[in-house]
Amino acid sequence: MTIRGNVKDVNGEPLIGVSISVKGRSGQGTVTDIDGNFTLQCEKGNVLSFSYIGYKTTEVKVGNKSDLMITLQEDTEQLEEVIVVGYGTTTRKSAVGSVSQVKSEAITKRPVANVTQALQGAAPGVIVQQTSYNPNDNKTNFNIRGISTLNDNSPLIVIDGIVSDGGSFNKLNPNDIENISVLKDAGTAAIYGSRSANGVIVVTTKSGKKNEKPTVRLNGSVGWQNPDILFSPVAGYQNATLTNLANTNVRNDPKFTPEQIRDLAAHQSEESWFYDQIMRTALQQNYNLSVSGGSANTTYMVSMGYFDQESNYVGNKNFGVERYNFRTNINTEVGRFKLNAILAYTRNNSISTTGSSLEIDAERVPTYYYYKMKSADGRYLLNDILSEFNPLGALEAGGFNKYRNNYLNANVSAEMKIIDGLSLKGVLGADVINDTRFTRNNAVEYYASEDATTPRPVNLANNKTSNWNSDAYLINTQLLLNYNKTFGKHTVNGLFGVTNESYTYTANEIEKKYVDPDLGIGTDTTTGEAGNITGKTSVDDTNRTSLTSLLGRVGYSYADKYYGEFSFRYDGSSKFHKDYRWGFFPSVSLGWRLSEENFMSFYKEKVGDLKLRTSFGILGSQAIGTYDRFTTYTVYDNNYAYGNSVVSGTGFALGLNDLTWEKTKTFNIGVDASFFNNQLNLTAEFNLQMQQNSDI
Repeated sequence: MTIRGNVKDVNGEPLIGVSISVKGRSGQGTVTDIDGNFTLQCEKGNVLSFSYIGYKTTEVKVGNKSDLMITLQEDTEQLEEVIVVGYGTTTRKSAVGSVSQVKSEAITKRPVANVTQALQGAAPGVIVQQTSYNPNDNKTNFNIRGISTLNDNSPLIVIDGIVSDGGSFNKLNPNDIENISVLKDAGTAAIYGSRSANGVIVVTTKSGKKNEKPTVRLNGSVGWQNPDILFSPVAGYQNATLTNLANTNVRNDPKFTPEQIRDLAAHQSEESWFYDQIMRTALQQNYNLSVSGGSANTTYMVSMGYFDQESNYVGNKNFGVERYNFRTNINTEVGRFKLNAILAYTRNNSISTTGSSLEIDAERVPTYYYYKMKSADGRYLLNDILSEFNPLGALEAGGFNKYRNNYLNANVSAEMKIIDGLSLKGVLGADVINDTRFTRNNAVEYYASEDATTPRPVNLANNKTSNWNSDAYLINTQLLLNYNKTFGKHTVNGLFGVTNESYTYTANEIEKKYVDPDLGIGTDTTTGEAGNITGKTSVDDTNRTSLTSLLGRVGYSYADKYYGEFSFRYDGSSKFHKDYRWGFFPSVSLGWRLSEENFMSFYKEKVGDLKLRTSFGILGSQAIGTYDRFTTYTVYDNNYAYGNSVVSGTGFALGLNDLTWEKTKTFNIGVDASFFNNQLNLTAEFNLQMQQNSDI
């Protein structure tokens, strides 16, 4: 039979180019013309599918009628997308602060070692710069919108509603993350008060779904990491020519004769860059298994992960890191109550070099063919650029660090619905961290040249063994009162809460010098003199802090058109004297969806959504030492000579009793626009930060 019809939008306007297909019949279909009309041959009982960009797909079963009038509804899923913010959620259309959200798909598809690297280039305004090839430390410069404060510029990390130390972020399994929200302005970040000046990273991990059968997911990846860099050295003869030019420009004599330069040019095939000799292509592998599901009232998710990354450094075949992850997330609802329990464990095993500045030293050595790091008989060589050691000797014979790190996270919450729209939530979270390190330092023999028969003098005290361990506990308690209610076109939401975060850290280390270079155990020399066995401590080895806060937020919207929000946090930190302890950090945000105005109806129907928003607030920073307000003393071994003997000494750092908060005034204005019926989204922002006077 022949079916004729017309396709329009909710305003009665014809839709051109709507795709119409017969479900289950490949190749049978048509599109609407300029007036929204279509004609199609099909049979009674067939299902017609109508699809169009920016609109929800509609299916219609063919009956006795041969004339159809179809109305397509606008697909507002993009605007209704839920965004996680501080202590709550909002929707994209309602967001009046500067927030970016990175979904799990953008994280898990990247073959990276940790979550920080996964964020590189994934969210606007987030700057991640890796500064080391050592996978054991993964040193990065991580900030949001550049440098914001005087001291540490790392953002605050929040995992499943619990503030965490920065190191816990990279202990997460990227496959366990549901989404990451980046809070960038005062409107979104001020709710975190004294630690929000550098932005906030809010992580939500995966959970099961209601009424879902058990779903098993297994994925794995294997790859190789090639440490290419973006520059290469000039040939040896070119370096010699440029060195002569540099000398003559400052009226010094040339370093190389023409004969030497010709000799370097004749031996180009024998040249080797030191950098290439210490780096290698490394294997990286990652495997993850998860089971999730749920009933009408309970959901669950259990996951396990294994990650292994070899080091890009040569030397020890065991250089690299292994990470084991285990996580459970269980939610249940019983009447008015919602209960949630999260338990996660991470184990890191790693072995790394004890050397430093390896890439820098290797990169700056010219590619002269007679420059070598190792002779044919296995001796480590020096030159006029590297006169103390060379990177290959440090990697192969300098020793190693062996780490065993354990991280346990527990997060339990209970929420009670008091009345419609009003609920009370209590949260108890704990991070328990135990790190250990065994270090072997070996004194390496270096030779001044390939012709030298004796090595340079070696300090046998550099044959050292040390054991270091630390324990940390972060306890987080929250009591939050939430309100959210819609009255016709009016929506009101509110939040008030009290929180406390208590942190305790202890560490100790013992070191032995003059140990056996092969076995690493003590010798008669080790025990024969005071100071060869030492317990190394500092003021940073014992650390206790507490932060108590009051926080709140009030929001109002009218007809999904006008938005206003006020938030605050009142923090009291143990780092400051009681007279300077408390700081108030407020913010106000306003938003206007122009596309909801009558005079913008054409834009909404034909183009997309348009919203203006602005925020102003005061953000804080308490990035100082725990005991900077006290005068502290430190004991140093072998500090000075007295009575023909080397004795210990004491240094001190004067405390400042009137230290107080560092505060930053932040103004932000932004435009959120969508095009092609919300298929293309554009955000433009201007941000201004003004640092207030601070005693830090």
